[in-house]
Amino acid sequence: MYDSIAHAEADGTYRSIPAGAMSCEQVLTSPVIDQALRAGSWPSLSLVHDSAQGPEACRIAIAATGPVRLYASTAAGAFYGLQTLKRLRRDDGAFPGGVFADWPDCAFRGYHFTLDGGMAPSMTRMRELIEQLAEWRYNKLVIEYDNRFPLSCHPELVHPNAWSLGELKALIAFAEDHFMEVVPELDSLGHVKHYLSHPDYAHLAEEPGKTHEMCPQNPQTLALMEEIWSEVIACHANGSYVHLGCDEVFLVEHFCPRCRPYAESGRLAELYCDYVSRLSRFILARGKTPIIWGDMLLKYPQQIHKFPREVIICDWQYVCNDDARWPFNALTQMNPRHNGSNEHEALFARAADAQPDGSYRSFPSFDFFHEQGFTVIGSGAGSIGPSSYYLPHQTLSVRNQYGVLNALRRQDSLGYLHTIWGNTGGVEYCMYSAFAGGEYAWRTEPARHDDIRRLFNRDILHAAANDDPIVLADRMYDFIYGRTEAFTAVAAQDAPAAPRFQRLLAANLELGAIDSELRSLARARIANRQTTDFAQLDLMPVANARLRDALASEQNPFLLPPGRYCLGAIALVIDPDHVVNLDREHCRAVDLPLAGRCNEFQLALSGTYAAKGVPMLKCVIRYQNGSEHTQVLCGTDDIPDWYGMPSFGRNNTPVATGANFMCNPGCIGLACVRNPHAGEALASLRVELIAANPRANVVLAAASRANADAFVQPHVDLLAWRERLENNVQRQCRILDGCLKKGDFEDRMREWLVESRLALIARAFAGDQ
Repeated sequence: MYDSIAHAEADGTYRSIPAGAMSCEQVLTSPVIDQALRAGSWPSLSLVHDSAQGPEACRIAIAATGPVRLYASTAAGAFYGLQTLKRLRRDDGAFPGGVFADWPDCAFRGYHFTLDGGMAPSMTRMRELIEQLAEWRYNKLVIEYDNRFPLSCHPELVHPNAWSLGELKALIAFAEDHFMEVVPELDSLGHVKHYLSHPDYAHLAEEPGKTHEMCPQNPQTLALMEEIWSEVIACHANGSYVHLGCDEVFLVEHFCPRCRPYAESGRLAELYCDYVSRLSRFILARGKTPIIWGDMLLKYPQQIHKFPREVIICDWQYVCNDDARWPFNALTQMNPRHNGSNEHEALFARAADAQPDGSYRSFPSFDFFHEQGFTVIGSGAGSIGPSSYYLPHQTLSVRNQYGVLNALRRQDSLGYLHTIWGNTGGVEYCMYSAFAGGEYAWRTEPARHDDIRRLFNRDILHAAANDDPIVLADRMYDFIYGRTEAFTAVAAQDAPAAPRFQRLLAANLELGAIDSELRSLARARIANRQTTDFAQLDLMPVANARLRDALASEQNPFLLPPGRYCLGAIALVIDPDHVVNLDREHCRAVDLPLAGRCNEFQLALSGTYAAKGVPMLKCVIRYQNGSEHTQVLCGTDDIPDWYGMPSFGRNNTPVATGANFMCNPGCIGLACVRNPHAGEALASLRVELIAANPRANVVLAAASRANADAFVQPHVDLLAWRERLENNVQRQCRILDGCLKKGDFEDRMREWLVESRLALIARAFAGDQ
């Protein structure tokens, strides 16, 4: 962190420092520093070797006259000092007078991305990324190779788009020249579709026919990973760390015969600890320090006392709440339901730090791992947001990063890893969050979100003083999350000279405006109707859960205030303490007794793993004459996915949104179940979970019955409306084509964004004349 030691000017005024000659001692020179000096607009500058400075620290003396003197003990310190000097420059171009000491808060400042999902960046683009990250003062680049590493021991596992070994070694050397270590990551137990989809390796699967995870008890699994890791380690000879992954496993429906006894006797912790410990010791014997994700040790901590303490825990925490205290216990309420025990609770109690006011310590898992004797890296999310936009929520991402890093200061943590996951926003779309992550990893305190946004707009986007693209993007998310009813994009920054990030942002803002129109149409289909004989159904006799406990069992609670929620003539009272949770383990169906007649039911629903078009619920209307009518409700079209965003379709529009602190606010959507036999006397309504995914669940938060008129079409030409929207999507495609070239990280994402939006339009207008 930089700290002003003394001011050169007593009156507090600052004067511009004239440009002039640069001098540099030999120990501080490098091609990267020479390039930075040539590229920047610097004052008269002298680089001075000072052995008293730390390896990445510097001291900068800015006098009213004479050269600026930058003191450092290494070339890395001098390079980072130049970046500090950039940040000291005021908006008017002048530099403040004084002496400034600067050093990093985090020794490990990592940036992570995955080559999964079809990303195949060119070497040119990779070098550009490394140069950018170095200027943002990252010193570790964690590349999750998956099947993109050029293996010679198992060439059949290598993707055709993989880099060559020569290219990769040159890239590693280029990163080292920029004071950055490339840390290899390979998924070593779960997330191994790229291995198990090959017929020669399918026998390693934990569950036959499934490709998510390998069997930890099969000796060939460890043998395969040791052979692969040997080759990867040899390629990264100068590095200190390797990342083994090992997250999100034991998600199978049926364990193999070797592992079934562990699962049935509650000893999965032993199974996990044994495998990862053996692989870690193999890595340690080859002079590298292994890193693993921490989620499985939180989920199954019973054997943590046997786990090797040389392993570094990289604890990913994507909660977007940077408050010091939380209204929930993240160590227990973010674990799967029904996985608790008294021993489990006691193990986490001190780290959670429960208080009489019902609050808990923020990001308590960092404290838990420290208490257990581990070195910890905290991991924040650079790509928070719904995948239908591929653009992260800017402010939520930054709040997450600041919260993570501020919590890490409670203990002597090693550092921070900024993660980019391709399904919620890729490298090209996450530049602002990466910039902010680098800033807070270098200097965590104080919180300075506005200053960081100003620096990014000024130095990276070169935006005008009154132009704030980041705030504009957040306004779009106010619409996406249901906090505003409409969103209108401003003029798109589609000129070729505009920075890439700003052009991508503009195209996505236009897509948001299109979705705003589609949501208005979806709401109108329910709200613009006359509803009579409205009556809310009583869920109390069948309620079996609280909303905060029922949804997204591996995430944090969905907090929704009780009250009356309206959509047009439909007004539902939702009691979040009494809802119906339908899952495969406890309650798959409920029957609601009925009497009288109606022509439709309105169900307030939310689900997990409610993917587009996937059948989730079967609603059976039963009549007193013994006949039945069935309607199937699907994900997105009828039921919003809690983890996605407030989605909308012809039969689904948001009626209530609440806080979940994770990324997207939890959403309750309203779906209608039509009764084609309105004249028949009713007996009951059966609501049954039919989702194939064993982890899926649906929550019924409220239900009503009514007689409702059909949707009255607005006085517009719907076909012309649809054509205009489709033409606008194609125009955004051309903008994306102009800024996502072949060889960029997400060069194919423009196709996905456009195709998904056209499909959404088609669903919204289906059947209209």
